[in-house]
Amino acid sequence: MRTQFPRAFRKSFVTQGCIVLDTVKYPAMVKNISTTGVLVAMVNPGDADKLVSLSDEPVVVTLDLPEIALDCAAEVVRIVKNTGESRVALRFIDQAAETEDSIARRRSLRKNVFGTGYLLINGQYVEFNALNTSETGAKIFLPQKISLETNTEVVFKFEKMDLAGKARIRWIDTSVGGGTMIGLSFVDRFQSTIS
Repeated sequence: MRTQFPRAFRKSFVTQGCIVLDTVKYPAMVKNISTTGVLVAMVNPGDADKLVSLSDEPVVVTLDLPEIALDCAAEVVRIVKNTGESRVALRFIDQAAETEDSIARRRSLRKNVFGTGYLLINGQYVEFNALNTSETGAKIFLPQKISLETNTEVVFKFEKMDLAGKARIRWIDTSVGGGTMIGLSFVDRFQSTIS
């Protein structure tokens, strides 16, 4: 007898998008989607092998579905291979650091955006993936765990938006997929050609 676990309602839905890992885009077709995750079929079945973790840490990717304006971080939960097809189950990452109160305090519209950038930490630039930005700040994901304090000022470069400057770390969440999720508040930013 199978044990039934409650799970979010899943809607069959077909749209094309891509899974982004380490700035490489892997085309995928959505099979179904829910409020907690998505099941995709890889356009090139061999691409699923690139999403397998080589360690005990889960693989965190960016899911980009332009047709429904969804661009978010997700964790690879399961990969199923059948003859000529590879399906990947992804769980949307819960941003535990974003409480209802912090969302209510926001005054500016946030735009989901994907792109890489760099934080200057201990004299070295560390690459991050931006998840969303606004006029006043950004939410970013670093694929490794980084030990930083809130309210620390850092220097950043964000190539996609041609921005650079200083930002203050508002919150840090290291419970997400083996990496570090950070909320930044811009202190001093400027449009600049980044070299």
